[in-house]
Amino acid sequence: MWHFERKTALSQIEHAATMRDLLQTTARNLVTVGSIFWLVCAVVLTGDWGVDRILNLFLCMVSVGAIFAAAYYLIPRNYLAGLMLWMAGTLLAIVWWSWMLQSPYVMLFTAILPLIAVITISGWAGLVMQIVVILLVWAVGQTSYGAPIAGASSWVIIASAIFCVLLGWITRREL
Repeated sequence: MWHFERKTALSQIEHAATMRDLLQTTARNLVTVGSIFWLVCAVVLTGDWGVDRILNLFLCMVSVGAIFAAAYYLIPRNYLAGLMLWMAGTLLAIVWWSWMLQSPYVMLFTAILPLIAVITISGWAGLVMQIVVILLVWAVGQTSYGAPIAGASSWVIIASAIFCVLLGWITRREL
């Protein structure tokens, strides 16, 4: 979306401004829906937690919510920075969830991030996100919280992320 928006801004297309506005509106809707999804899931999945864990949940929700709000308001001013901030907030939400739930298998959600990066930003962003996913899966596999990620599960996450990058690249390569 960002790549297309940048190309449109440089073109002499008659309705370029309208197309840019539609892309920005779509990006803001994506941030809104994604943000609401993560915050609602946080509440639903932690409904039976004790008081001792609620402070971490609250801190996570406030931090991630602030990042998502900043991304929402940044998109009309700096489209690329807003999308990157939203991606960083989503990544933070997944990693924080993994830690709070003491389950490294939550990291499976990171497999979709390269696809989102390719579609919303560019192919290079998808490759960078793929590297980030590989490093995070490796890092979480080295931690002691929860059960360690089994070798085969790590490869499933990485292979899923690679598949998502390829899907994203195929769907936008002609744009």
